[in-house]
Amino acid sequence: VEPEYFKSKDGKKVYDWLCSNAKAFGFFQPYTENRKTGYVEEKWHWSYFPISSKLLSRYIELITIDDIKGFQGDNLLPSSFIEDYVLGINNNVS
Repeated sequence: VEPEYFKSKDGKKVYDWLCSNAKAFGFFQPYTENRKTGYVEEKWHWSYFPISSKLLSRYIELITIDDIKGFQGDNLLPSSFIEDYVLGINNNVS
């Protein structure tokens, strides 16, 4: 789904339904409008909390900033990369 879809009448209707009902099915929108770090809002991107929460916990256990090296330009990677781009998501499913 292209981001422009959510600007259409049908797209707005779908997005409103998702916002109202996704939590009841265990889904949440990780990249919301009000995020201060990481990616911009992605209205099409929804995650299933029972699985994504386990994967994120495992990532936190296994990966450090030192694991994200070995590419040209890695010296430009901010030390806050994981915090900003991995942990800076909305995971509110309550």
